[in-house]
Amino acid sequence: MNPIAEALRAITCKICGEQKRETNHWWLLSVAEKALPSDGLGKIPTVKQLVITEWNIIMAHFNGQHPVCGHGCAQKGVERFMTTGSIEGEKS
Repeated sequence: MNPIAEALRAITCKICGEQKRETNHWWLLSVAEKALPSDGLGKIPTVKQLVITEWNIIMAHFNGQHPVCGHGCAQKGVERFMTTGSIEGEKS
């Protein structure tokens, strides 16, 4: 099996569980914490930030990246983030 096909086989949609094929229109979702300016009390507040990235096979294997199989699952991932602060959840 060629290396690209093997790498694709290991990727599934974080939302629905669909397996990655070469012709899908996939995206990557990730959640990052962004530091804000200090509050003057020695605390550095942070906010969670949702990042949507165009598909990249290399980035898909990085820790914290959540592959999604198209705009429908990307929208579900955004909704999960907006309601829970996370992309994690049960596959739908």
